[in-house]
Amino acid sequence: MAVSTAEHRLAVGQPQIDIGKSYHFWRDPTGQQTINEIIRRQYDPRWTLSVNTPPNFQYTNDTVWLRFELASAQNHDSDYLLELGSPFLDDIEVHHVKRNHFGDLYIASSMRGGDDSTLTPPSDYRFPIFPIQVQAGASELVYVKVRSGSAISFSARLWQRDAYMPSEQTAQAFYGFFFGLMMVMACYNLVAWLFIKEPMYLCYVFYVLSIVFFQASISGFGALYLWGGADWLLDKGLVISISLSFLFGALFVWHLLLLKIQHVIYQKAVITTMWAYSGILLASLVLPESILAPVAQVVGITACLALLLMGCLLSWQGHEMARYFVVAWGLLLIGTVVFTLVVRGVLPRTPITEYMQPVGMTLEVMLLAIAMALRVNQERDARKHAAKTALDLAQKVNGMNAEKLILFSEDNQVLEHQAVEQDKQLAVMRQELDVMKGRLDGIVLADAVETVEERANSATLTEGSPSGFESLRSESLNSESDKIVSIERRRKDSHDK
Repeated sequence: MAVSTAEHRLAVGQPQIDIGKSYHFWRDPTGQQTINEIIRRQYDPRWTLSVNTPPNFQYTNDTVWLRFELASAQNHDSDYLLELGSPFLDDIEVHHVKRNHFGDLYIASSMRGGDDSTLTPPSDYRFPIFPIQVQAGASELVYVKVRSGSAISFSARLWQRDAYMPSEQTAQAFYGFFFGLMMVMACYNLVAWLFIKEPMYLCYVFYVLSIVFFQASISGFGALYLWGGADWLLDKGLVISISLSFLFGALFVWHLLLLKIQHVIYQKAVITTMWAYSGILLASLVLPESILAPVAQVVGITACLALLLMGCLLSWQGHEMARYFVVAWGLLLIGTVVFTLVVRGVLPRTPITEYMQPVGMTLEVMLLAIAMALRVNQERDARKHAAKTALDLAQKVNGMNAEKLILFSEDNQVLEHQAVEQDKQLAVMRQELDVMKGRLDGIVLADAVETVEERANSATLTEGSPSGFESLRSESLNSESDKIVSIERRRKDSHDK
């Protein structure tokens, strides 16, 4: 009796087959089923057919078995590579089951974890790879057993060996450009921070590095080239990278939009996001991914919508930087939504949809860098305007001081002219005083002589009266002294004026 299973026909010139379009799965809660028991239960009703939905069982303790059939329409044996597109699968077994001449099933080969001596070492591949050789015109079964502490969600594709490497080289080139551009942006802004000392640049650098960490984790390049077989990072890397991305993203938004001077509601939204992901980051060091990842997803969706709404409100209020943030954040959300829909099988897996999230991240990072440059230019223009205003004020003050100096100079000239005039008047008065002194001395002398003569004559007439002469001489001297004192006082008063 033929096995009822999902069949994929292998035609000539067909480079790849999407196994997610048709397969059966069985969830084993005990995890004790072996491949022989599974083969014997090929008709068990617990096998469920899945169509157009990639394997997506999220976080579960069950062991998941997949089964699909390969029917070759070629006239020669063909070598294929089975790719399971997730670097987070802990325990994988692939069993290639064939039929003998009597139609009985037997296990042709079994592989675990992609380790096969016919290939280059498994570390040369970013996703688990298993070689499968299909005989010409045969119909063969493949059983895949998956058990993991991370989410059991992956794409399953069967590649022709010759077609796989060109496709992987394209992916390597794309991600090489992505990681290279991100590192250039991070290094450039790190240098800018060293010179400017603006915290916004440092937050941007850590945000970009967190994005690189996240993409390196989910794309498999981190385990392939960076941390290798470090089981701790393989188990914790996804939650840690998500937490760091949101934490530094919120810090960057805080500085870019100057939320410290914005409404308190905006501040609380960003601060709540930072505290939430700080807690998730610390909890990820001790708690398993199966507990924290669903929490991080719910918090992430809420935070994304809250930050987008906040940016829209600030943009509506005229905040120029918020407009760039809304566009950049919107591109990131679009890329993330498309990537999620591809993983869940809602959208087809094409080069455009598969790389939409890193493309959105790249555009977001570039737009945010432009926003930072514009803000720095605005601050520079504001400083120039402030300096120009200060210079204008200084020039006005200097002009006013110059006018005061001119007025003081004119006043000094007037005072000097008045002083010269007063000096001239004083000189004239001194000359007059000298003349008057000369005249006074002559008058006093003449009066004294005349008085002496008169007294002498009187003395001859009246004897015994010498005191009369002395009294007359004293009165004459006192009168002349009073005149001199009066003239001196007039000169002093004129000099003071």
